[in-house]
Amino acid sequence: MSLKNLPIAYKLALPVLLQILVLIVVTIVYFRSHQLIENQKEESQDRSEVLDIIDIAKYEINRYLKNEIGYNSLGRELKAHRENLLNNPVLKKQPDLLQLTGKIDASLGEIYKLRVQNEKIEEEVTGLVKLSVKQSDTYIADMAQKLADEQQRKDVTKLERLVIIGASINTTTNYQIMIHFLKMKESIESGDELLQFLDRAIKNTETDIERLEGTPYQALAVASRKADLRIKELSEAYIANTKKVKSEGDKLNNLLAKLSDGVFELNQEGTEIVFNSFTSNLNILLAIFVVALCLVTTVILFIVGSITKPLNSII
Repeated sequence: MSLKNLPIAYKLALPVLLQILVLIVVTIVYFRSHQLIENQKEESQDRSEVLDIIDIAKYEINRYLKNEIGYNSLGRELKAHRENLLNNPVLKKQPDLLQLTGKIDASLGEIYKLRVQNEKIEEEVTGLVKLSVKQSDTYIADMAQKLADEQQRKDVTKLERLVIIGASINTTTNYQIMIHFLKMKESIESGDELLQFLDRAIKNTETDIERLEGTPYQALAVASRKADLRIKELSEAYIANTKKVKSEGDKLNNLLAKLSDGVFELNQEGTEIVFNSFTSNLNILLAIFVVALCLVTTVILFIVGSITKPLNSII
């Protein structure tokens, strides 16, 4: 049946049907846009949660790097946040960003390992200094007792009296070594001062070894040089470890920044998706309205013509 042969009631209903079709299409487009907005809203909340966790992690990690909290305390602070981060839908969909969390953990572990090594180094250096000081102080105390006794004073040789000076210097030197080491601990830039002081101390003990050759006290100077050489070796390792910690700390901050930037990029992409969707849907609606307007106008004109033409022929 052609449009011309349709009953007039059907012809009059055609514009209404076209409007209903347009309304259905508009409704579909609306719900699609609404669903997209809701999805992006949920994802935006998930991304905000990730950024909040990253900010907390940055704060706690920087406290750890500044020695304000220990490694175990850091682990307790980050444990719950880490689980939330790994279970976050945003990161689950982004394996590249998820891999960064593993690199962050590895970097923290490396820093912890280096710091443990430095703690052991400090313990050994402190032990060597204390032992050397104890040996010198014991010798000085023994000689002082002998010299204080009128009977024993005669038995103290000139060499033994001269060794008292060397023992006193050794005690002072070791205290200075400890002071330089503690300064280096506070500021790694002071490491060169410690190494230079140790070089001078080693050179002095080598001179003492030569002077005391053939005497029973040469062993004291040999032991002192051995301790100083070991302290220098330990100090160099401490300096190297501290520089590695600094490097790992910079790497850690870069990884956290990269993670933040990645999430920010996802935010921008989400905004672009919504904007592009709105633009696309708006273009579709405009096209539908234009087509619908043309069709309705054509149908109305056709209906008007089909109704008025018979009437004009009768008149």
